[in-house]
Amino acid sequence: MGTINNNTAMNIILIIIIYIISISLISEWSKVEEIGTIAKYFVTNNWDFSTYLFGKAPVIENVSLPFSIVVYMVYECLFLFWGMKLSYKDI
Repeated sequence: MGTINNNTAMNIILIIIIYIISISLISEWSKVEEIGTIAKYFVTNNWDFSTYLFGKAPVIENVSLPFSIVVYMVYECLFLFWGMKLSYKDI
């Protein structure tokens, strides 16, 4: 992403913030069944594809490898669009 929008610092900070939120809030929220339906759409619960290796079951119900790939790609497009919009604002 940093190569495409020429703003590496913004991308690094964005990834660190997402990682911190993932560790502290979303991973604990996904264990609660009522919140699990919402938490399965967060990118941090879907970007670890190793959960699908060797027959492991994901922590959240109704999440599969194709679903995780689609959620990851949607977030990637959103981040690219947002990063490009911010980088063109500086010009």
